[in-house]
Order: sequence, then structure tokens, then C-alpha cells
Amino acid sequence: MGNRMTALVINGDTSGSVTLAAPAAAGSTTVNIGATTGTIQAGAPCFSASASGGQTFNSGTTKIQFNTEDFDTNNCYDSSTNYRFTPNVAGYYLVTCSMDVNANTNTLTRAMPWVYKNGAGVKNLPGNWTFTSTELEVGGSTLIYMNGTTDYIEVYAYQGSAGSLSVGSDTSMRPFSAALIRSV
Repeated sequence: MGNRMTALVINGDTSGSVTLAAPAAAGSTTVNIGATTGTIQAGAPCFSASASGGQTFNSGTTKIQFNTEDFDTNNCYDSSTNYRFTPNVAGYYLVTCSMDVNANTNTLTRAMPWVYKNGAGVKNLPGNWTFTSTELEVGGSTLIYMNGTTDYIEVYAYQGSAGSLSVGSDTSMRPFSAALIRSV
């Protein structure tokens, strides 16, 4: 049998500091939380999804269908209809996305992922405006405030090249994820 925790010790004092201690075989493991206001969020919303196959899009913006969930801790990501994340906790979220864009026989000159919030573009992630090849990986991360009730985010691909482009079929190259980093 492995080690079992026999007691969890929680101590507080009038300063507002809290100490959590769990006994260990060679001593004790202690976490000190200083006096502060706010909440330590357990079970915070986060997800990661990818697109299971290639998707073709013409000049302008097209929603990327991230339809395969890697994980979704609070059931806040819709991977079958709207391909959007609607978190149930208000706060600041780190949003990450990338695209593997293929121009086929066209020359790729402009492509980037756009993070949309509530149906409008709010953050364009680093893209490429002068690339002269037929394949490109673009993406990045940004922080976005979400109200925890009605706000949602989704990702669109923008391209300004002539002809159609496609998002590649390698799911490891096209993740879309978000995680709560600070609740309010």
C-alpha cells in the first residue's frame, strides 16, 4: 500500500494568514497563503480542442470548427454546434490558438487567427502578411476578460490571399484552448 495522508492541518490567525499542512514521511509539506482578499478557485474552467480534419476557406474570415475536445473541465466548450467557449466563472482567461495554413498552389500572403468575443473580432493573433510559401503555422496567446454568464469566445481564420486556403489536417498543429488565470 502507498502512503496515505493521515491529517490535513489548517491554521489561521487574526492577521488573515492561513497555513495548510499535510504530513509527509520525511517531515511536513506546508503551503502558506498570506492575508489577501479574493478566492482561490478550485475547478476553474479550462478546455483544449482541435479540428479533426482540414477546412477550406476563401478570402475574408471563416470560423474554424474545433470539433475534438482534448479536455473540458466544466463543460463550457461546445464542440458540435457553435465551436465556442462560454465559461461559467467571471475572470481573465488566457486564450491560445494556432493554425497550420496550406495555400495549396496559391502563394500565401496574409493569414492569421482572430479571437472573436460575443460575435465580434477582438484580438488578432500574430499572423503573417508577406510569406511567400504554400504552408505556414500562425498563432499566439492573449488575455480576455469573460463575465462568466453570457460572454463567449470562438476563433476565426482570416486570409487576404487570392483563392482558397485550407487549415491542415494535423490536429496537433491546430489547438484552441483557454484557461482561467484570475477570477473576479
